[in-house]
Amino acid sequence: MQHIVEHLQKYTHSKKQSGIFAAAIDRNAYHPRPFSEHQFQTLQEHEGMLAFIDGSNVELITTPALCVGMIRVAYAAFDGKKRIAGNMREHFVIIEAHGASKYHALLFPGIGSYDRFVIDAEDPDLREGKSRVVLSKGITLARDLAEIHLIVELGKVYPEWTYVRDGDLQAKHPLIQEVLERVYAEKISVAALAKTSDLLTDQGESLLDSVHERAPSGAWMYAPVNDTAPENHQAVIAVVKLQAASKYVFRFETAKTNSIPQEKIAGMLSVHARDWSFPGYPYGLILVHQRALISRRDAEYMRLKLFAHLPQLQNQARAKDAHDVLDLLV
Repeated sequence: MQHIVEHLQKYTHSKKQSGIFAAAIDRNAYHPRPFSEHQFQTLQEHEGMLAFIDGSNVELITTPALCVGMIRVAYAAFDGKKRIAGNMREHFVIIEAHGASKYHALLFPGIGSYDRFVIDAEDPDLREGKSRVVLSKGITLARDLAEIHLIVELGKVYPEWTYVRDGDLQAKHPLIQEVLERVYAEKISVAALAKTSDLLTDQGESLLDSVHERAPSGAWMYAPVNDTAPENHQAVIAVVKLQAASKYVFRFETAKTNSIPQEKIAGMLSVHARDWSFPGYPYGLILVHQRALISRRDAEYMRLKLFAHLPQLQNQARAKDAHDVLDLLV
C-alpha cells in the first residue's frame, strides 16, 4: 500500500498546467483554447423560466440477440423559484440483432413520429474498444431521443422557457442529431449540465479540477473551453461553479443558437443551486432525477410480468442471470 500511495503522490505533484483542451475527444474536430484567467466571469443571479429534464433507463431482459428495456423521462418547469409545471413519461424499447452488423430498435409507445431506428453494430462512437456495440446501448440512445424530443414538444408550446438537461448536447447517433437540429431550427433555448466529465488538459489533468484550482472565489463561469466543435456537437463548453459556498464545479454547455447569453443561463441556474442535499447543484435537476428514477422494485415487477407472458425468454436470459448470481456469492 505504501508504494501505491508514494506513486500517486508523485503523479499528482508532477502535473503542471499548460493549455486546456478536451483530450478525451477528437482534437481534430474541436479547437481548444489555452488556459487564461481572463475567461473567468463572476456569476450574477438571474430570475428566469427554466425547465429541467432528465431520464433513466433499465434493462429488463437481455439475451445474446435481444434486449428489452424501460425508459422514464421527467420534466419540471419553474418561473423563478416557483414550480409551474411537470410531468413524466414511460417507454419500452426492444433491441433486436439483425445479422452481425445491424440492430433494430423498436419503441413502445413511439416517441413523437419515431417508433424505430437502426444501430450500426460497428459504430465507433458507441462501441467500447474493438468489440461490437452492446445491445443495451440502444436503450441509452432511446432515452436520449426521448429527452430531446420532449424539449422539442415543450418548446413549441412554451418558447419562453430555457430547457436544461442532465448531461451534454452531443448527438451520438444520426437520429439524435436530427432531433437536435429541430431544437436549433425552432430557436429553443437549451443547455446541459454534467455532474461528471472526462475532459482533460494537455498535461492529462482533469479539466474541471484544473480550472477549479485556478479559479477566483465566489460563483463563476469559465468560458469558452473550445472555439469550434464538430457538426454533431454544436455547443459552447464551459465550467461553472454555481454557488460560492459549494465545493463542486460542473461542465456546462449551451447551444450556439441560443438567444440568451450563456452567462445569464448560468446565473438562472445559480438561483436554484442552494439545496442543502447537493449544494451548488440545481434543485430542478435533483427533482427530475428523483422523478425519472426507475427503482429496482419497478424493474423487477416489469421483468416478472414479461417472463409470465414470455417464459421462453427466461431460459435465454439465464446466462446473464447466472453471472449476476455468481457476483452475489463473492
